[in-house]
Amino acid sequence: MSTRLIFTLCLLSFLLKDVSGQSNTTSENPNEQLAYLVGTWKLALEGFTAFMDFEWGPNRTYIFSRNRNIRDGVETIENSALIAWDGVEEKFVISSVYNDPGGLLVGRGFVEYKNGVIARDIELHYAEGQYAPFLKRTAPKGGLVMDYRQRWTKVDESSFEGVFEVKVNGEWIAPFKSKGVELWVKVK
Repeated sequence: MSTRLIFTLCLLSFLLKDVSGQSNTTSENPNEQLAYLVGTWKLALEGFTAFMDFEWGPNRTYIFSRNRNIRDGVETIENSALIAWDGVEEKFVISSVYNDPGGLLVGRGFVEYKNGVIARDIELHYAEGQYAPFLKRTAPKGGLVMDYRQRWTKVDESSFEGVFEVKVNGEWIAPFKSKGVELWVKVK
């Protein structure tokens, strides 16, 4: 057999399911570690209500998430993201797009499940002139990168405690009025 034919057959066996219907991936899907998140979660804060929606992608190959807020009866989608397992680095990667009008804000980072805690660490990239709310200023020439982190600890099947922090001047701060642990409740 030619080298090209062998390569093509190997590639096809990797990409396609075999005749038995089984995929050629490991039997354990690492995405199942995050199955608990799938659904809609709600957090009531002073002045607005926040929601996080998590949905499976096809064949549970990734999780699509969306954060939205309701303030004064108006719903706003804040961001959308994909969370997927990186089999080389053996960790979840997250890529986010934020919906700030006229903004070019993107985020990237990692999600980890360890000892019952889901950790989400993201770097947000603010384009030059874009407003960075927790610094209360616009990004300078060349842009600005800020670190954000969330820690979610399962309370029961329908709630988790969350901590949201942003790094400002080298220190992690909780920017919302809850100033610490938030209780997210599953509503769907």
